[in-house]
Amino acid sequence: NENLESIEVTSSRINVDVKGTYVAKKINANFTGTNYLNSQIGDTIVRRYWLYSYDTAVAGGTFAIHYDYQLFEFVSIEMSNFFDGKIYDCNTDLKGEILISYIAETENTNISLFLVTFKTISNTDATTEITLTAPEIYDFNLNDFVFSSMVLHVTIKHNANFEQNPKMTTNYILDVYESRVFIIISLSEQSHLGAGDFILEFDKELLTYVGYEKNINPTFFTVNDKEQTLNNGQITFSILSTTDIVNATDVITFTFAYEEPLSNLYTIISLSGSGLTDSLTNPIELDVTGVYVLFEAGDILILWSRQYLYMDDPTFEGEGTGRCLSDNLYVTAKRELLKLDELTISNFVNNVDGRYTDEQARYLAWARACGDTTPFEGDGIVSSQILVLNSNDNIYVIIVALIMVGSITFAAIYYLKKKKHN
Repeated sequence: NENLESIEVTSSRINVDVKGTYVAKKINANFTGTNYLNSQIGDTIVRRYWLYSYDTAVAGGTFAIHYDYQLFEFVSIEMSNFFDGKIYDCNTDLKGEILISYIAETENTNISLFLVTFKTISNTDATTEITLTAPEIYDFNLNDFVFSSMVLHVTIKHNANFEQNPKMTTNYILDVYESRVFIIISLSEQSHLGAGDFILEFDKELLTYVGYEKNINPTFFTVNDKEQTLNNGQITFSILSTTDIVNATDVITFTFAYEEPLSNLYTIISLSGSGLTDSLTNPIELDVTGVYVLFEAGDILILWSRQYLYMDDPTFEGEGTGRCLSDNLYVTAKRELLKLDELTISNFVNNVDGRYTDEQARYLAWARACGDTTPFEGDGIVSSQILVLNSNDNIYVIIVALIMVGSITFAAIYYLKKKKHN
């Protein structure tokens, strides 16, 4: 106290338990195509999902795809290489939700998740979403990832003519290996088409016309693909049949070529019809629609393989083609591969959906032949001392080596004999 006399006091103690803080790693997803899509009843919606921005193997968790079951019908889901070495269960029986649960047996950092297809089943005006979430996702140390939801915004437009009108539709098949897109024109059942003139329009700056194949044989079927018409980005065709076409059938297939790379680009093929009648010249109603063509990511790897993994060398005279063994081409192939973006290289390393089986096998064979143990790492520069000789060179080197060894041996014997004599 103020007189310096001791007094009793009451005190308290606070126990503080300090623990380390774990900062969850982020993991993101993406899909092919745009984030905004217009749709009508009968349209299919296809999206391929993949992961990116993570470097730790995923041990287990759950993915969920949410959709409005009154607007969309689930069609199919194809699992990709992310699920290699994983035990998984895909539940598609829930209304408005697809649940994929999984647990890993082995580590892998593959990125391709799945290809999902929906069909628009409601003929209405609506704005809705198809969303991918991950309620739980963790690594082999049971640490959680922070997962960002991926949302596809869909605007559905009412089609006043859907109920009563048959259709002439346009679909496509993309061949990324041959850089071709096949445009397929089809008729639905009970079209009763007897005559009509049609115009197909395409982007002539993006697509190069190759040819066509007729899939039906009506009385008259003419195609105008002359240069003047093609220069306008159009192809016209006319049909005249003495009997109504009533079965569902493919009508004609057009083939176009395109220059690579076209990753993540799209184009619109338009189709219109006029003078539509049945075989007795009575006017008919026929909904004629075009198609939105999406060039999927991955084309650039096919282009790279064609430019740098070619196997024919007309100047090579040894056994086989010898192309990969001449001119040190592996160095260039590796350098150009490593110039590509991280996602594209990862697609090649993981052989997404088995697209690059042959190209990957060939590239890895080159790497082994050249003694490169890190074909997907480094700055793309391979040791200049890497040299693989063809069979003729091997024989030549062996002969020279034997001559050199024989000469040295003879010189040594001669020297020893002379020394002994002296």
